Amino acid sequence: MRLGIAEDVAEIRPGVLLVSVTPARMHGPSVMYNLQRLYIAYSAATNYRDEVALELRHGRDLYGLFTRDGLTQVRSE
Repeated sequence: MRLGIAEDVAEIRPGVLLVSVTPARMHGPSVMYNLQRLYIAYSAATNYRDEVALELRHGRDLYGLFTRDGLTQVRSE
């Protein structure tokens, strides 16, 4: 699956979607829009709507989490 920022997307536990990101894509102008679209789609497809999070990783590096509050805990480079 490719959403502009993602190389791969997979559910790792109920309510948590692992998004393998391309580092350069995390700085693009459409990042928030694409994350929000993915978050809304995943929220609608799971029974864990109140706890949904997108875990953003590149390899083993954690870039941050996208929750209903937006993008948080982003790793600085």
